Parts: sequence; structure tokens; C-alpha cells
Amino acid sequence: MNKDYPILGKDITWDTIDGDVLLAVEFNSYAKVDGKTVTSIPNFPYATLTIECTKIPQRATLYVTHKLDFQNLWNAYKVRGIQDSEEVLVFWTKKHYKSGLIKLFASIMPKLWIRVCKKGAYKLMTDKNYKPEITGEARFLAESPVIEWKPDVME
Repeated sequence: MNKDYPILGKDITWDTIDGDVLLAVEFNSYAKVDGKTVTSIPNFPYATLTIECTKIPQRATLYVTHKLDFQNLWNAYKVRGIQDSEEVLVFWTKKHYKSGLIKLFASIMPKLWIRVCKKGAYKLMTDKNYKPEITGEARFLAESPVIEWKPDVME
């Protein structure tokens, strides 16, 4: 974890990035998954993600504090693995829950939708002038995930 980066939720409000695509640059795990059991240090985040986002002028740190969010990141990074030709995109959101009832409990719900995409998908999604020759279905497919982990409570 780089302490020089601002921290989401402390130095940068969550509303700044809610629903926007984030590029995960580094995953640091402080817990582990053994089967379905997560073991962690009490009162400490499961992990941190160093992220980039077009709405933030520099990289930032995202603390991973929800068990399901951590398990999904673990599955992406440790179980499946990330190839050199891939990148991890994350959406942090509390706006996209399926129902109003779930929204009442947003503070205790998972917040991360994780996608493993082909390298360059983040740039394609965030810069419409990047590779303008790729259009329509070809651009959609280039931005699409190879695999994703989306909590059931999200639409």
C-alpha cells in the first residue's frame, strides 16, 4: 500500500467515483481465502487496491472492507490470475442495487463489480478519441470483459 496516494472515502469522496470505471493498478491482500473461509487481521481491511480514474488527477487507494468484494478480487487475482495482455477494471457503486430495499442497507452491501478485460479496454471506455478506427460492435467487444464478478444485489 502506498501511503502517498489519497484514500477513497477519506481524502476523496465516494460520490466522486460512484459508478465510474476504475483501473486497478495493484492489489495488496492482507487476508486470504481458504476454500470459502476468509481469514483476516481483525479490524483491518481485507486488501487495498491502487486505482486510476479519469475523475481523480492521480492514483488513489481503495480499502477493500467487504468480504464478498475481497473474495471476488481474490478469485480474479489469485485463483484465475491476470495475464500480461489483460487488465482489471472495477466499478465501485452504491447507485446500482436491484431494489429500493437493498439500497436501504447499502452501507453493508458489497460495492465492487470486477471485470477482467483485454488490455486497453479502460482507455477505450474512458477516452472516446482513443483508437477512433474501432467503432460499433468491434469497440463494444474490445471493451467487454473476459470474465467478471458482479454481486447478485447489483442490477
